[in-house]
Amino acid sequence: MKKYILTGLMALMCGVSVSYAQTMFVDEILNGDSIKHVYDVNMIDSVAHVDSSRQVIIFANGHYRYAYQVENLNRIYFSDKHGVNGTIKRVGGCIGGEELIYSIDDNSNSPANPFVSELNAENDTIFTYKYDSKEKQLTLKVFSYYGNCCGEGWSMNLSTVKDTISVQPVQLGEAICNCICCFDLAVELSNIEAIKYCLKLDGKNYDIDLSQVQTGAFLDLPTGAFVKNSPCKSNLMEEATPDEQGDNIGTTFDYGYLKKGDTLVTYIIEPGACEVVSHDREFNCCPGQILSNVRASKDTVYINSYEAESACGCDCLYDVTTRVENLKGKRYIFVVDGTVFDVDMTSSTYGEVGVILRGERGKFYGSSECKNSLFDNDKGVEEVEPTAIRHEKSDTLVSYRFNVLTGEGEIVSYNLLYNCCAELDSKVTIQNDSIIINTIDKADVACKCMCTFDVTTKLYGMRPQKYHFIVDGTEFDIDYGPFSGVIYEGVIMNEPRGIFMKSSQCKGGSDAEGNKEPDRSRGGLYYSDGHAERTDTLVSYKYDPLTKECIIVSYDVKLTCCGEVASMTTLEENAIIIKGYQTGDICRCQCVYDITTKVQGLKKQKYRFVVDEVEFVVDFSQATEGVVTR
Repeated sequence: MKKYILTGLMALMCGVSVSYAQTMFVDEILNGDSIKHVYDVNMIDSVAHVDSSRQVIIFANGHYRYAYQVENLNRIYFSDKHGVNGTIKRVGGCIGGEELIYSIDDNSNSPANPFVSELNAENDTIFTYKYDSKEKQLTLKVFSYYGNCCGEGWSMNLSTVKDTISVQPVQLGEAICNCICCFDLAVELSNIEAIKYCLKLDGKNYDIDLSQVQTGAFLDLPTGAFVKNSPCKSNLMEEATPDEQGDNIGTTFDYGYLKKGDTLVTYIIEPGACEVVSHDREFNCCPGQILSNVRASKDTVYINSYEAESACGCDCLYDVTTRVENLKGKRYIFVVDGTVFDVDMTSSTYGEVGVILRGERGKFYGSSECKNSLFDNDKGVEEVEPTAIRHEKSDTLVSYRFNVLTGEGEIVSYNLLYNCCAELDSKVTIQNDSIIINTIDKADVACKCMCTFDVTTKLYGMRPQKYHFIVDGTEFDIDYGPFSGVIYEGVIMNEPRGIFMKSSQCKGGSDAEGNKEPDRSRGGLYYSDGHAERTDTLVSYKYDPLTKECIIVSYDVKLTCCGEVASMTTLEENAIIIKGYQTGDICRCQCVYDITTKVQGLKKQKYRFVVDEVEFVVDFSQATEGVVTR
């Protein structure tokens, strides 16, 4: 072994001048497998044999150290033609900083550069590959690989075992900055045969069959697989009497025969994964095998259950479980056997169970008598029904009361303005975790007066979870948890309420000097620290006197490059406070966003706003829209 090390050290001394010895190979035997480690001689500082620990240690790249047990080593040798070889070059500089483009042959316009082509990187592209069968060279372009802002170039750890090639990019340099960047890296692998390989990149496996496809791309999208299905929950033979069975063997029956449950889908959120159960899927009694297919497109995950065969003349109901992985800390749209719902994968939701129910979960219960005719107030004249459904003097908009044990609830919508001869009813619908209640007038005739009514709606089948309510235009959330007590009740008052609407994509990073660590004391929330100096406009507002809503946009709000952006609205004394914030994964680099918030319940009067530290006063009786500049 010392002979090998001595030979290796001598080769290192003259490696720069000898062209055939630019690569050092270390052959290691582990668990019966021969593993070949590849090192660029230019990156190796020294090789040492330590008797006390019976190790061979390779010092490389200034501060990296690789140790091998002597008893596992076969040989160390130098060659430029033996085995898979490779080098790495930086293609794109720190995203958000200066863009540095290097081609494979230092000429970005050269046809030899495989990345001046139709293979353009999408945001979800992990890497692309291109194989030259004549030169036996495989070129990879790795997108958005994380590194430190102060790195001094790149190298890689390369090893092969059988048909597996392991590539681990390594950033050079000892200087460490307080920021993280994304780099695009080009990797050249030589002596590659036109066969099927398992490429292990940064610890993850990707199968590439170069005998079939010479170019391609791998996307960073959610993946999923079928887990299990329940036994047949209900079929014709179980439901029918013995006499009926004799008449119906081998026949089919209508869908109405099977008693489907109330639950369409249940799911449980885990870090980076979500297990989904599609309930009461109707398949053949002899399905052969029940499976599920998972497909992802951008932020939407599609799950479809199916049967392998239909061998019998009867149907059954089954629950089908599918596991979806590689989910990021953001919101996804799931489409499970036609049922559409949102899944929030931010860290605050880990361990939560979601339930998607079938159909309506409530009905009209009653309404009050006419509480106040417009002839009795200060109007003094007959009026047509206004577009705003709220009576302007209402203090309480909605009250709610739920019984946790029975799952029943009661929602009262107060002071609704309708015709005096109205025949009121309410319609309840469920969309994802939102319960929407709309009061309607079923009367065929109308009187020449208007009244205000209180309308009560009964809810049933309520499960302990968080709900989003929209009751006659009033939006609010209720966390109807199992530990809320037996009776859970409250009111929604007629005062300003803010609802986050949307945010722009990251508009660009700021200087690394301005980065801040996340405030861990706030449970992973990261609050904005004002506006970046990118534009003269800080805030814009637009007020609608009919709906009493104001759309407020806060421009260039400084947050981090990742995480779920939202806004929070609070009332403090005589001011309406709006603050942008983030949840989920928080990183060290910064971005700026435009954040839109809708504030409801605003009257035609003067208000003081503080929007991401920008304070201004607006009188909606004088102006309905405007901007606040720097």
